[in-house]
Formats: sequence, structure tokens, C-alpha cells
Amino acid sequence: MNTITRYTDYNPFARVYNDINLTIFSLIEETWQRFNSTILEKCYTKEEIISALETTGFSDRH
Repeated sequence: MNTITRYTDYNPFARVYNDINLTIFSLIEETWQRFNSTILEKCYTKEEIISALETTGFSDRH
């Protein structure tokens, strides 16, 4: 059994989630254990992703 809590702080001008703070509680052998993790994410537009993929040789072939 797990419980996850997530807190974020988004900067719309830089399109960056400054921090995504995760707190995870896991029931391990009848004792709750707490695990903390911090993740930094950068957001991209669809056009930026497609351009980067095309630049590196990916194409939309079926």
C-alpha cells in the first residue's frame, strides 16, 4: 500500500516546474516508511518537440 503527495511550483515564463516535491509513504512489513524525492521538469511545446526530433533524424513514417 502506498500514499503519494505531490507539490509543484510552476514558472510559466521559463516553462519550468521549479520543483516537484514527492512524499511517498509505503507500508513495508507493517511499518509505514517515508520516502522524499524532488524532481525538476522542463516543459516544451509540441512544435519544439517535433523540431528536436526532426533535427536528430526522426521522421513521421508509417
